[in-house]
Formats: sequence, C-alpha cells, structure tokens
Amino acid sequence: MIVKSEIYKFNDSAGNELVFRMLFNEYSKALTATVYLRLRDSGNYPRQIGYIDTPTKTFHCFRDSTKHLHYKTNSYGFNYFLTEQRFGIEKINVKIDRTSYLFDTEVLNTESVVMNFSGQGFEVQKFLPLEVIKKYRVARKRTKLTRA
Repeated sequence: MIVKSEIYKFNDSAGNELVFRMLFNEYSKALTATVYLRLRDSGNYPRQIGYIDTPTKTFHCFRDSTKHLHYKTNSYGFNYFLTEQRFGIEKINVKIDRTSYLFDTEVLNTESVVMNFSGQGFEVQKFLPLEVIKKYRVARKRTKLTRA
C-alpha cells in the first residue's frame, strides 16, 4: 500500500532538471519513482521519461520508433545524467513500439555513443544502437485461452 510520496530534484551540468516522484509504502520503503525531465530552455513544462521500479532496480521507458529513433545512427537515446548517476538503476527495460527489451546498465555504458543536441532542445544522451538493443528482447508471455 502506498502511503506517501516525495519529490527529489537533481540538476545536470547544463542546467536541466531531473525530477523524481518517489512513492513509499507503510514501511517507508521506496516502491517506484516516476522520472520527469525539465529542460533548461523549455520553461516549467517537465515531461515524463520513465519510471524506476526500486525493488528490481529497473528503469522502465517507452519509445515510439517514428518519434524516437535517431535515423542517422539507427539508435535510441537515454538520458546521460540519469544513467551516469544510476540512482540505483541496474537494468533498463525499454519498450519499443510493442516489443520489450531488458539489459544491464553496463551494456549502455559500454556500447553507447554520447551525443548532445542541446541546440535542438534535447539533453545530453547516450545512444544505443538498435542492433545491440535487439539482442535483449524479452520473450512475450502467451496465455492460452480456453472455453469454459
């Protein structure tokens, strides 16, 4: 049962702000943290970039290939500050379109390329090639429907 929430804010070196809305149970144990990004030049509008499942230390995020795929490098970006500081994150679960992929943060740290598109309104990101991400596809659980 969730009994309280707290807000934590962290600034990166470019002045962008990561905001965490932490939810705690009755034993004051953190359950989840919704992660928002407020870019320095975007005013007060924060956008949700994912959430952290604290018991499993997994960052969950969603990507729409028509909007988020960096076509020149065929890769997807992940917030540099969030993944460098780790905030207890050990795994990343990214859902691209309708397919889920789960990999260790070490994969992101060793296989990604850092790029900065601050002039276009983005924060510093680590871009992980799609062919690397595809190695970590999560098998879909199929449920068998039966008639009563």
